[in-house]
Amino acid sequence: MTITITTSSITESHCSCKAGVSGTCSHSIGMLYTLIHYKNLGMTEVPSALACTSMPQQWHKPRGSKISPEPLSAMVFSKPKQTPRKKRPIHSIMPKMWY
Repeated sequence: MTITITTSSITESHCSCKAGVSGTCSHSIGMLYTLIHYKNLGMTEVPSALACTSMPQQWHKPRGSKISPEPLSAMVFSKPKQTPRKKRPIHSIMPKMWY
């Protein structure tokens, strides 16, 4: 992929895909949106992609103080309330075939 940018306008854009010859493929547009996003965030270089094995694990992390423990006697246990459902009859075409 090649993108040439002058002062404030895009001079040309090419991609190796079939639609990229004209410079209007989704790859070129996506790359431009990404570059604009990096510019708006104030980044001076493209961040390196980290593999999930290079980052700390995401499981077995303590929740913190979001949920405070309560005594069992203070908890309320109840069945969920079920709303009555209207059952629709099953219409089959099989009996009509034998007449």
